[in-house]
Amino acid sequence: MNDALSAFGEAAAHRLPPIMVSGRLPVFSTIIDETVEDVSAKLRPEKTDRLLEIGCGLGLLLRPLASMVHEAVGIIGGPRSPRSNRSQKASDARAVS
Repeated sequence: MNDALSAFGEAAAHRLPPIMVSGRLPVFSTIIDETVEDVSAKLRPEKTDRLLEIGCGLGLLLRPLASMVHEAVGIIGGPRSPRSNRSQKASDARAVS
């Protein structure tokens, strides 16, 4: 941590709900839950499946969907700065920024 902003960012990442860290209002958590249900109904993921989310941000969709599959990977960034996070367990699924 080099400055107060970095300190806040680290504290927020560890103490605030992901919806608030993302800069969205908590009221949007219902919309995210509905989106997860919709995506799940359409994909019908199984425990043997692998999931890739491109542009996952903080993983607000990836995290809940990761519990439904064997492996979940979220990719952030454009073609010049690709970053990824691999997870074999739902508890390990998280976004990388």
